[in-house]
Formats: sequence, C-alpha cells, structure tokens
Amino acid sequence: MDRAVVSHLIYGSFFLDRPRWQIVSVPKAACTAVKWWLWEWQAPHRLNRPFISAETTPDLVIHDRIRADLPMYQVASERELMQRLGQEDCFRFAFVRNPYSRIFSSWSSKVVLTEPSQTNDLAGLERFLPAPGHPESIAPAFERFLEYLASVQDDVRWRNSHWRPQTHLLLWPRVKFHIYRVEAMASAWQHLQSLVPDTVLPPFRRVNESFLPYSASFLSGRSRTLIKTLYANDFAAFAYDPDTVPSGRDLPDEAVAQALAIIEPVRARNRRIWEIANDARLLMLRNRGVQ
Repeated sequence: MDRAVVSHLIYGSFFLDRPRWQIVSVPKAACTAVKWWLWEWQAPHRLNRPFISAETTPDLVIHDRIRADLPMYQVASERELMQRLGQEDCFRFAFVRNPYSRIFSSWSSKVVLTEPSQTNDLAGLERFLPAPGHPESIAPAFERFLEYLASVQDDVRWRNSHWRPQTHLLLWPRVKFHIYRVEAMASAWQHLQSLVPDTVLPPFRRVNESFLPYSASFLSGRSRTLIKTLYANDFAAFAYDPDTVPSGRDLPDEAVAQALAIIEPVRARNRRIWEIANDARLLMLRNRGVQ
C-alpha cells in the first residue's frame, strides 16, 4: 500500500470505543474543525499535556495537541490500522469537500504561505510557485501550481496530503465510509447528535480559515480544466458536479491586496517558528540522552 496514504491514515484517524465510531480526517476538508470537535468532546479535563508543534496558529496547534492528549484513540502501525478499518460493527465517517475550493485552499494556505509542515514538499519548487503580488496575479499563479501538479509523476504530484485526492486518502471504495460534506456541516452535526441522543456533542467551530478565501474569480478556464482532470475521481465518488463551479466568496480588490501584502511577513514568521520547533525537538532528544 502507498506509504504516504498509510502515514496519513495513521496520523489522521481516530477510533472510539464508546460510541464505536471511526473518524478519518481529510486535510483541507474541515480537518482542523473536526479535530477540535473531537478534542473538546473526548479530552478528559482538557489535559493539555506538553508537546512540541511547528504549527503556526492557535487553531492549527490541534493537529499536535490531539495526538498528545488522545493517544488511546490512535494506532501506531499499518497492521493495526487495517484491522481497525476492516471492522464492520462500527460507524465510520469522514468529511469531504468540493475539489474546486479544496485545492485552492490548499494552495493559498500551504503553498503561498509556505507552512513549515509543508517545507519538505515545497523544497525546490519556488521558481514554479511565485507568490501573487497583486489581485490580478492570483489566477495565473494558481494556474501555474496546477500545471506543475499535472506535469509531474504521481509519486511527486500526490506526496502532500493537502492536495492529494480525497478518494486516495480514504482508500475509496475499498473502505466504506459515511460521507458528510463540508458544505453542510450543520446537518452533519445534527445527524451525529441523533446517533448519540444521551450525549451532548460540542458544535463544529469555524477554524483555520484561509487568509485568501476561495472565489471562482481566481480560477481561469485552464485551471478549471486541470481541476476536473486531476480530481475526476473525487467529483465522481462524492457526487460533486465538475461542471458546477462554486462561487465562493468575493472580496473587493482592496481587501485582496491587503491579504497579499502579508505574504512575505507571514512566510518569515513561519520560517522562524519552524526553526524554533526544530531546536525544541533537538533539545528534547538531548535531554533524553539521544544524540
């Protein structure tokens, strides 16, 4: 099995005993909101165990916090993972997102801002992925990123889970899931609450919104064609119409220009956070006697 997919599933899957639920988070499909929801529901007394994180915002820290506080709901090996995913006496679910908005959000938050956790996947790509400098440059910059994905082999194209097809990440259709859509979070919560009527579930909170919200105006005709091709299986599997492009959220040019102006300062901050996190990890290893 693809090692990158296995690593993603080990990192992003949670297996509850009461209720017998299996939850697989999909990057850029409300994964941050789902993890905060699970942590607020299941973390006893908000443990807040110590951990090291290179995540760059308080919202994103949940990706490391939940692993520190809820290890009992996670697996450590491919064998255990596949055993769990093969169980039939459980409710297994995941959230998916429209491929148009998902890939744009991945590009704007991970590539443009060079999140530290994506550093290895972005190394050497800078000349292909220049940051947009003004509102009119967003569409062509995004198109260049898609052209890059379309031009390389699968092992390079899909090595980052944030833009890997959702069907890959969920082992679809090999593993069966109840699928919820990010575009209908309220109805998803209502359905989940109906399954555990004796429990009061916390709400899904809106967290980790991209600095540059998705808008159909940022998609050129070529970008739309590339997305249809790259994510054809996602459109088909999760019943998203590839010929219907969601409108998204339009911002005035002034607001877009203000958003673009923060790119370089945020990139510099992100690099410094990555350095601090690496230093902290090295110090921890030395304190444990590991050279």
